[in-house]
Amino acid sequence: MIRDRFNLNKLITTLAAAGILGSIPASAQTAAWNLGADFSLDSNPNGPWVYNEGPGIPIPTSGPVWASNPCWFVVSHASVPAWCIANNPLPQPDDIPAGAAFMHATSDSPSTHVRTKASVDWVSPIAGKIWIVGGLWLSRDLGRPHIWSIQKNGGILTSARLEDDSVHDSSTPMSFELGSGGRQVLVVDVVPGDVIRLEIDRDRAVTRWGYFVGVDLSIIELWLTACNDGVDNDGDGGVDMADPDCLTPFGRTELGRPVCGLGAEMAFVVPLLAALRRARRGPND
Repeated sequence: MIRDRFNLNKLITTLAAAGILGSIPASAQTAAWNLGADFSLDSNPNGPWVYNEGPGIPIPTSGPVWASNPCWFVVSHASVPAWCIANNPLPQPDDIPAGAAFMHATSDSPSTHVRTKASVDWVSPIAGKIWIVGGLWLSRDLGRPHIWSIQKNGGILTSARLEDDSVHDSSTPMSFELGSGGRQVLVVDVVPGDVIRLEIDRDRAVTRWGYFVGVDLSIIELWLTACNDGVDNDGDGGVDMADPDCLTPFGRTELGRPVCGLGAEMAFVVPLLAALRRARRGPND
């Protein structure tokens, strides 16, 4: 079944009471979606999520592959590309721990000949502002760098090369904020039907082979604050997330870091909520 999106209102109220957010509007409501917490084999599309073998091409087949984990995968191409949830960790030395969402990018090999670029879509069910949060890591060093991009309705917002090195792993993913567009492009205005796409592909200039990529991806609904209103409120030339005083788009002022948003607290709490939510689900969901 498709589960309700988890609601952050109680979390926001708790953090505000603790002085992390300061005062918040009485009408403020927010919700979030997490790729791993929402993962399901029941259908594709799955609520707002669509697991694609290529742009606009949903994967039709699901089942246990890659260490018997639940995946959407392309049967005719040696089970790649694939989008999965790790009920079981991948065997070492692959760094895909239990509970992580992950994918396998396409390869152009004699057995697959896959030339599409795998992606996951979030199709907006709301009108408003969202914050795209998370990062990626390659599961091991095989000399197979990958290219990722975040897009809105087919237009690239940000992109980067994901190196297979020891810098980024499951404990320290490559943040989406390190992409070419910077962190400010990760706050996005949406209307129902807008498509936010995360596309991941091997670096085709370097390798014919894709591999496993860990994916930490959340979409968080925002209420209007000084750090997401499109205005340079303190006149320092930085607007919203381009202002270094805005640690997150929840910030209620651009005048100084101590009162500008959740910062590290949100980075810690969102994955925790996702893990708690996942613990309530059945093993094959």
